[in-house]
Amino acid sequence: MKKIHLTITLLLVCMLFLAGCKKEKEKEQEKAKIIVTYKPNGGKGSMPIQQFVANTPQALLPNVFERFGYFFTEWNTAADGTAKQFSEQEIIEITSSMTLHAQWESYYDGGKPCPDTPTLVDIDGNIYNTVQIGSQCWMRENLRTTKLKNGETIPVIPSFYDWTFAEIPAMCYYDNNKEFAQNYGALYNGYAAMSGKLCPEGWHVPEYLDWGAITGYLGWFYLAGREMKTVFGWAEGGNGSNESGFSGFPAGIRSVYDDYCELGKKAIFWGSNGKEFRMLSYDEDSFMPSGTPVMSGYSVRCIKD
Repeated sequence: MKKIHLTITLLLVCMLFLAGCKKEKEKEQEKAKIIVTYKPNGGKGSMPIQQFVANTPQALLPNVFERFGYFFTEWNTAADGTAKQFSEQEIIEITSSMTLHAQWESYYDGGKPCPDTPTLVDIDGNIYNTVQIGSQCWMRENLRTTKLKNGETIPVIPSFYDWTFAEIPAMCYYDNNKEFAQNYGALYNGYAAMSGKLCPEGWHVPEYLDWGAITGYLGWFYLAGREMKTVFGWAEGGNGSNESGFSGFPAGIRSVYDDYCELGKKAIFWGSNGKEFRMLSYDEDSFMPSGTPVMSGYSVRCIKD
C-alpha cells in the first residue's frame, strides 16, 4: 500500500513538474512573440496585428488604410513622422514590438494659406483651411455648416419633392448620406445662398465681382478651371493642376430634374444672389458663370469680407 501511495505521489510530482515546465516554456514563447501594430493616423480602415520572430527577416504588410485627399507615403514609429521610418512592405528584422503610424501627403498641391487667417471655424465648430489667391482669401474646402451664423438651424430635406418646393434656406447631403459632408461638404439651395447668413462671421458667399476677380487672376473664365480643380478625383482623366490651391473637387449636385447627380464630374458653387453659379467640370478647363433655379442644390465656398 505504501508503494502505491509512493508511486502516486511520484506521479503527481512529475505531473506538476511537467506542467510547470510547460508553463515556463509557454512564457518563454510568449516573450519571444514580437508584434507590429498598424495605426491609420487620420486615415480610415483596419489592419491586422502582424507577428514577427526576433532577428528573422520579414516584410511589413502593405498599407490598406485610406485618407481622402491624401496618399500614403511610409510608416513611422511616431505619429508626427519624426522617428524611425519604414517603407511599405519593407523587409525588416526587429527584436521588440512596435507601433507603426501611416504617413500621408496631401493631394492639395498649390496655393498658400491666408497669412492672417490660415483656418476658420463655422458656428458648428467645423474647421476649414484657407488659401490666398491674388488679393482674396478663400475657403479651401466646401462649407458643411448646419446652422446660419445667427444660430438658426438649416433644415435638412431628404425628400426630392419637399426639396423642390421649399422656399426657405435648406440643405442636404449627396445621396442623403451625411458621411459625404466630411469630404465634399453639404449642398445648399439658393435661398440659403442669398440669406446673407450662411457663411461664418466676416465671410460671405461670393458675389459677381468676387468670381470675376479670381477668374481674372487665374487667366479668365476659359482657363481658370484647370488651376482650380484638384489633381485627383475627377472622372475620365479630368483632373486639374490645382496650382491656385482652390482645391475644387467634384462634389456633385442636386438637380431639380435628376435629383442627385454628377458626383465625380462637376463642382458647382453658388453666387450670393442664389440665381447664378460657377461650374467646374471634368471635361472643361473653364470656370464659367450661368443662371440656375433657386431650388438647385450646390456647394458653397465662402470668401473673406
